[in-house]
Amino acid sequence: ENQEVSEEGESYDWKYTNTRNAGSLTVSKKLEGNASDLGLSFNMSAEFKYPADVDVPETIKTSDGTEYEVEVDGNIGTVEFSLAGDESITFVDIFAGAEYTVSEATYRAYDYTTAIDAEEGTIVSGEEQAVEITNTRTTGSIELTKEVAGSGSDTVGEFEYTIELDYEDDIDLTIAANLPKLSKEVDETKVDGDRITYTFKLTDGETIKLENVLTGTVYGIEEADYRYAGFDTAVVTKPDGTTEETQVVENQEVSEEGESYDWKYTN
Repeated sequence: ENQEVSEEGESYDWKYTNTRNAGSLTVSKKLEGNASDLGLSFNMSAEFKYPADVDVPETIKTSDGTEYEVEVDGNIGTVEFSLAGDESITFVDIFAGAEYTVSEATYRAYDYTTAIDAEEGTIVSGEEQAVEITNTRTTGSIELTKEVAGSGSDTVGEFEYTIELDYEDDIDLTIAANLPKLSKEVDETKVDGDRITYTFKLTDGETIKLENVLTGTVYGIEEADYRYAGFDTAVVTKPDGTTEETQVVENQEVSEEGESYDWKYTN
């Protein structure tokens, strides 16, 4: 204000410089565990909180030029996107000073556990902020072998068993990828809430294997009573090699990734 052109022939030169500082945010997806790749794309969101005097943009671009719509609520803008394993996305030209929070939808129904590294932060001018989301999913297996011994062992040709699997809360047993893969057909499969029960028969020397059993699953094995046919109570060889006379095995857990829990019933 109040400037004067006061000198003959003088040029009064002015320059206005406006500076806008911006940074970027990269979100990457990582899968871990022997059963983690189910071919899923994981739904995520990034929320940006802008200063009160800054207009929240209605779109945001990525490094490859793709434009995403932003849901605006006051001074907060939220963008939704999805990533598969080993994919990443970089949002560019984000106002420096904006605070961000990255989150992912829950995938507990598939037995994924989720860990987010650096899920919150602030956009810094000229810098790239990074968030890594890791989903882990692991399985083991259960194997049961039948052995018959003794001079009168041929009185019973088949021995009946049940295996009960109790899954952790929130696991969806209507999802085929969550179910065990059986090495032989069974007589009956029953699903009741978080429990699957298999009933089947084994002959001498026969084995059944249940693969793709989610870690954290608690299981039990029971053999039918064959004392009526003159058999003693089964000698059960456990996964650790120790033995016990019993018909029933309870409260065992598939706890280790890739581990096979091998049992043998000898009558």
